[in-house]
Amino acid sequence: MKLDLSNHYSKNNEHTAKSTSNFIKQASTHFPANPLAAQVEGGDDADAQPEGNEGAAPIGFMPDLRADAAIFQWAGINFGEYDTLLLQKSLNSYLVKLKLQVYVFGGKILGTERDYYIAEANAETAGVESEDVERPANFESRGQGVNTFAYWVANSPTDQWVLLPDLTPEDIKASREIKYKLSGNLEKSIITNPYYHKTEKNYLRAQIARISFSTTLVAKGMYRL
Repeated sequence: MKLDLSNHYSKNNEHTAKSTSNFIKQASTHFPANPLAAQVEGGDDADAQPEGNEGAAPIGFMPDLRADAAIFQWAGINFGEYDTLLLQKSLNSYLVKLKLQVYVFGGKILGTERDYYIAEANAETAGVESEDVERPANFESRGQGVNTFAYWVANSPTDQWVLLPDLTPEDIKASREIKYKLSGNLEKSIITNPYYHKTEKNYLRAQIARISFSTTLVAKGMYRL
């Protein structure tokens, strides 16, 4: 009996080639070109610095996800080396784009259709609050209380990061009363009982706040009543 064990990896697949090409284009936006790579012919110094960058101060702080990944593996958490690299590049690019002081990776929440990657930054760097939105009397303004930090989410390391809305006390109360599986679509309406009149992005923001404050370690004597 003769078996054909070849997998025909070299065969041209138009769909696979197109998908790979689109993914490379999308991922390449997080890998800006090196200005030192383009050297003028005629013996330019390879160690020359690009003009205008002399003594440039750091823009902000960004943790090294690739180094942290080795620690996470001891707890059984691993996004894979490739996705971790893309996350690092994506977060770095947004830190520069939005001029954030601190931009840290907050974790990943699984959804029924798509997942959520979460990033956290100081609320003051998220921009000015919209004055057109009517706020309740007990609303905590940006930079205070439950809105001390601002959160961005993306469905994959190569997607755009979307800023979640500010949190209201009603959102936190509703998140405790309903049970809902996140889908991965921020604009999806939540059909549940009791009725929730907002979308998934508000519910997600409330759950992130509850998780964040419930897992924060407070040193003894740090706060006093």
